[in-house]
Amino acid sequence: MSIFGDRLREERGLAGLSGRKVAEQAGLDPTHVHKIEHGRRRVVMPSAEAITDALGLTLADLLLEGPRLFDLEYAVGADLDLPPSPEIEQHMLDVVPRAMLPRVAVWPWTGDGSVRLRARASCLPGLVALAGLDVPGLGRRLPAPTVRAVGPCSELIVLVQAAGSRAARRTVLTEAARVDCCPPVAITNRGPSLWLARLRSVPQAGSLALQRLSAGSPIGLFVPG
Repeated sequence: MSIFGDRLREERGLAGLSGRKVAEQAGLDPTHVHKIEHGRRRVVMPSAEAITDALGLTLADLLLEGPRLFDLEYAVGADLDLPPSPEIEQHMLDVVPRAMLPRVAVWPWTGDGSVRLRARASCLPGLVALAGLDVPGLGRRLPAPTVRAVGPCSELIVLVQAAGSRAARRTVLTEAARVDCCPPVAITNRGPSLWLARLRSVPQAGSLALQRLSAGSPIGLFVPG
């Protein structure tokens, strides 16, 4: 087995994608991808880049050791006169380098004085470097963030921006999560198209899959409860 193949198989499973689907999106033969996953074919750079692009990741995401997800908290102060959600969240995403956006999500503003991002490990250097940057609409430079690794959590609160009936929102959750997980035990409206669903007894693999996604919109984020 190879490190690349093992991580490819794991990330593909978390994303709910078959090997054939990854191969199709990468423009590769499914047999070729299967052999790479199982260490029976050496992966070359063009194939590795095509596969990681198909997963919305980078080579670093597949090869880095240690935690995969991190929360970054920028304490900007609760005294700011800020625009309502989702404007403030969009302002934060606007300063994130475009190449990172598939691997970065923003927590909803709670008014507690901090703006928060969740990101893959490969994005950390770029996001830490945002300190000192003026954020349009924020009226203040970003301070250096507090960084915390994200681990599996057996209880999750899912925050998703999506319109529709309760049944439709359950469908959004199911399709976005892409894991065989327990159904939501409670759904609460937070606005016309903003809702919360609480999940309990989430298995470790399901927890990691849920927490790595931004479902429904760039500001819908799965966060630990």
